[in-house]
Amino acid sequence: MGRHRLSLHVVLVVALVFALASVASAQKVLLRYHYRPGERYTSEMSSDQDIEQQIGNQNIRVKQTMLMRMDMEVKSVDAQGTAEVAVTYGRIALKQDSPMANIDYDSADPIKKDVDHPALTGFKALVGRTVTVKMSPRGEVTEVKGLKEIAEAVLAEVPAGPAREAARRQLEVMFDEKNYSERMGGLNLVYPEEPVGVGDSWDKEQKISMGFINMIVKTTYTVKAVGNTVDIDLNSTIEPGEAPDAGMGLTTTIEQGTQKGLMKVQRDNAGLMSGEITQDLKMTISIQGRSIAQTLKAVTSYSTTRK
Repeated sequence: MGRHRLSLHVVLVVALVFALASVASAQKVLLRYHYRPGERYTSEMSSDQDIEQQIGNQNIRVKQTMLMRMDMEVKSVDAQGTAEVAVTYGRIALKQDSPMANIDYDSADPIKKDVDHPALTGFKALVGRTVTVKMSPRGEVTEVKGLKEIAEAVLAEVPAGPAREAARRQLEVMFDEKNYSERMGGLNLVYPEEPVGVGDSWDKEQKISMGFINMIVKTTYTVKAVGNTVDIDLNSTIEPGEAPDAGMGLTTTIEQGTQKGLMKVQRDNAGLMSGEITQDLKMTISIQGRSIAQTLKAVTSYSTTRK
């Protein structure tokens, strides 16, 4: 009898485990940004990049690390949950090791913030600048203010001449409200209309236009786990967009690319998140009649936290 009772006990425990697993897998959650007026957030992106360029018979390798921190303050939230958020470029850092130059810049470091190099012109002009965005509860950027002022600040740092005219054309595209909104949407996750559970997926297509480089990013998001956080797997293909503007002087054409990663978002406020994405790109750079084959492999970490 004892053995029968023990066997029955084991069967019941196993059945309970499967029942609980079934309930957990059936959980659905409506993913939304729940911002409140006066809240402050910090969004940070850090990317380790390995770049290889083929110039004729010469192979050049570049190691690069980029960091960008954005400080966010919620100004208002309307009845539909759309938030007006002031986004300030709080810190930008770039470290580059290459045969051409070594750069070690960090706007937050008293020693490194005065490092001078043409590649840093745009970065330095961004630090401390603020744009105001309107964002829906799903994460869609619907309006951006302050872009003209940023473009003018960047352009003011470019010496007069052909380079300045090329920079003007590029900035007009980069800081166009529609194009900027698409890129901002890439820093957030845009969630589906309906609640999602384990195994559910949704798609998003982004057209990234920056003048000298244009691309289309097609991403499939899939829910992997639901608990206090929701684990979301992402897989993207990166394709060439419209032909880049030849008047930019330097143009880049995407040949092919992929990105894969996992994001963890807070169930009660999907604006709080962290994750890591691996990117693999092949492209062709055109400059002064020469073509340079380039590959980029990067591991990029993202996080948004409340202050």
